[in-house]
Amino acid sequence: MSEPWRTTAWTSWWVMLLVQLYGLYGPVVEGPGGPLSLDKLGHVLMFGVAAAVAAALRSRAALTVVVLHALVSEPLQAVLTSTRQADVLDLAADLVGIVLGVGVVGWWQVRAEDRSQEPVR
Repeated sequence: MSEPWRTTAWTSWWVMLLVQLYGLYGPVVEGPGGPLSLDKLGHVLMFGVAAAVAAALRSRAALTVVVLHALVSEPLQAVLTSTRQADVLDLAADLVGIVLGVGVVGWWQVRAEDRSQEPVR
């Protein structure tokens, strides 16, 4: 990954971390309910994008931060805020997002490597 792209990727990762902090610990925004609500989609996207960027950067440290934040964010919400509570489905959505993000980047990298080894016609 070239230097400008690495800088952009790291900036994106930090922005996603800030989005997570606001989204998880900021004011509650009511949305449509149901088991597959927009809230769960938000969790998948917040953690999935951050994990994908960490995987693209090949940074174990950044990926570890994303995973640890997923694991502690729900209990922390119950302790640090008076308007939120721990939700195991939110944790599941966080982890699904991480797996999807890393999986997509892994698939993309393998595909790119395979294409680079194809003979030129």
